[in-house]
Amino acid sequence: LSQMSLPEMLSATASDVHPPLYYLVTMVAYRLFGNVGWAYHGASLLAYIGLMAFALTWFWRRYGTTCCIVFMTMTSLMPQAFCYNVEVRMYAQAALFTCLSFACFYNIVEKSRRSDYVIFTIVSLCAAYTHYYALITVGFLYVALLVLVATKRLRWRPVALVYAATVSIYLPWFIVLLRTFSRISDSYWIVYYPSVHQSLDYVFEMDSAWGGVVMQACFVLLFATALGRGISVVSEKGKGKLSFSNQTIWLLAGLGAVLGTILTGVLVSMLIRPVFILRYLYPACVLIWMSFACLLNQFPARRLLCMVVVALLLVTQLPADLMLFEEERRQNQLLSATLENVSPDEDTVILTDNEVQCDSLLRIYYPENKRVQLDTGTNYKLDPNKKYLLFLMKSVKKYRIG
Repeated sequence: LSQMSLPEMLSATASDVHPPLYYLVTMVAYRLFGNVGWAYHGASLLAYIGLMAFALTWFWRRYGTTCCIVFMTMTSLMPQAFCYNVEVRMYAQAALFTCLSFACFYNIVEKSRRSDYVIFTIVSLCAAYTHYYALITVGFLYVALLVLVATKRLRWRPVALVYAATVSIYLPWFIVLLRTFSRISDSYWIVYYPSVHQSLDYVFEMDSAWGGVVMQACFVLLFATALGRGISVVSEKGKGKLSFSNQTIWLLAGLGAVLGTILTGVLVSMLIRPVFILRYLYPACVLIWMSFACLLNQFPARRLLCMVVVALLLVTQLPADLMLFEEERRQNQLLSATLENVSPDEDTVILTDNEVQCDSLLRIYYPENKRVQLDTGTNYKLDPNKKYLLFLMKSVKKYRIG
């Protein structure tokens, strides 16, 4: 995709299941640096750097150094972040734009400046054009705007303009999305979808099971305490009425966006067909981590709490991340050695029992060679005049090859 022209890339992504913005970034990386792996990984790393820059500016100014360190540590060391911040996928970019949308939503609630609405529209559209589940997450922030208009916390005119601009700009690709969903409703590669419980666990999933449980419990406790402090009852015309602080509205909107994303994925998968896997939640996870860090700021012992959270991540998660790094490096070394020592001519036929390898990896590394996927129930008669190369996960004795 990165090596295609812009019209070809748009056509290809429209025929696939992803929006085009991430691939536009990889096209730029390819034209600047060529077809090298580090450039594609760098596209994701650049989004992570943008997330760190956001933490050191907007988040740091509002919540201070210690809470900023917690947010940066979580978005760096949590296993989801450690993986997807450098992987050649769109999740780091989606996380950045979803996070920026959440921050702009806070600015709208707090100040309602014209620039806040404009920036929110831009970054939320970027999220929607990066990944469809990021579209769902920011979509729930749009729902929250409507709720605030209905409760007279926001003026209706700027929100209406945000809706009008967003719909008009995203409508062409939304039509593509509907066609894509119609196409994959009969056949799609996902066969299993996670439960709501598994999805909630994923948000604070760590290699240490007890570490994840501790983080979940802390978040629930902090959130409940913040709600108690941020909701009050005021008298209006002789009747009691709930009043929410701006911070509470922001936190509830973020939690609602994450829960809404999970429920949407699970319900669509349950009612139509599986279209939801856990990694699609990574951009939404960042909203919860941001909320978690800002919740710590509301307590007198926030420095101690922040130190405990950072220490927990450093002790329980960092060693696991380093082990993953070493394993990835070992696999890259094996790959380099394989490519260096296995150089078949273009007439060689590759036999493999790995569907993923057949459709993607082998096609990329050996594009000139014919590939045949093996299964145990088929007899394979080999041509004695041809060369064959085996890439197998099971023993060759499992297959009828003669």
